[in-house]
Amino acid sequence: MAEPNLIQVLYINHSSIIGGIEVNLLDILRFGARGGFEPVGVVLPGEGPLVAAIRQTGVPVYFAHYYAFRWRNPLHYMHTLATLARCVLRTRAQVIHLTHHWLAEFAVQTGRLTRRPVVCEVQNLLDEQILRQFRPWLVRADAVVAVSQAVYDRLVEGGVSASRMHLITYGLNLSALVEESGENGSLRTLYGIPVTTPLAGVVGRVVPEKGVEDFIQAAAYIARRLPEVYFVIVG
Repeated sequence: MAEPNLIQVLYINHSSIIGGIEVNLLDILRFGARGGFEPVGVVLPGEGPLVAAIRQTGVPVYFAHYYAFRWRNPLHYMHTLATLARCVLRTRAQVIHLTHHWLAEFAVQTGRLTRRPVVCEVQNLLDEQILRQFRPWLVRADAVVAVSQAVYDRLVEGGVSASRMHLITYGLNLSALVEESGENGSLRTLYGIPVTTPLAGVVGRVVPEKGVEDFIQAAAYIARRLPEVYFVIVG
């Protein structure tokens, strides 16, 4: 049963993998009560490693299949909205929190159906074409959260009212980092890299959009001029 003094929140995540967005979501599920929030459920598009990780926090997981609106068969689209609305009503959520802009239309429409406020989180620096696609839904959200100043500025310049915008950068669970690294867990210790040696790296999922190939090309360029530098890819 949700605590009476906490705001009950249903989270909608666009993916069932575990990346940076999902790591942040898991921290919110674990520590949300400290900020006055009670996670009452997470809606995912299907099975994946994120499902087990969420269930370990004790938060229920729900599933929804997403169908875009098509005149030839609008029932699929309505089925998606009905599924999301049932999740809201079943969990008695007071707020709908979308963790990525890709599902903004569905979150906003569900908020309208259930009369719940909707928070849309934007993680990426959207180009004009993508912003034009999602602007009609972002401007209808009750609040839009940008994870960086650059994202915030781009959204405001793109037509999202500053009165709806909030800048909230990611937090880090430092205690977890200390526990995982331990006394002898640093990269330098693990790979025998001297303390005085320059070390450069990239941290993130090893996928094209994270720029890993760009990092490798830059490393090759630097290594020809500064052969003492070490390079690492953490993913």
